Amino acid sequence: MGEMVKKYYHATKYANFSGIMAQDVIKAGIDGGVYLCDTAKDACKFLAIRGEKRVYVFEVEVNESQMVESFDHDENYFGCKAYLYLGDIPFSKVTQVLVFK
Repeated sequence: MGEMVKKYYHATKYANFSGIMAQDVIKAGIDGGVYLCDTAKDACKFLAIRGEKRVYVFEVEVNESQMVESFDHDENYFGCKAYLYLGDIPFSKVTQVLVFK
């Protein structure tokens, strides 16, 4: 049986967005992964709370075997789960880019 592939969403601010576009990859952070959520709206919450006015969201299709649930946030406060994709996400896994203002 093949790997389970599912859509998730990664939000970022413009400074990071331009770097992702230039490097063709969503790079793992210091904790070894890329944070993802089940919906674009949920992904935006993590930047909105920091006061970001313009948020870029990458819809990605990744293998669930490389995902772990992240517990570094208060699920009740944010009203959603967050996940950590272990490693970089190549831009070839991006299915669309959304912009929220």
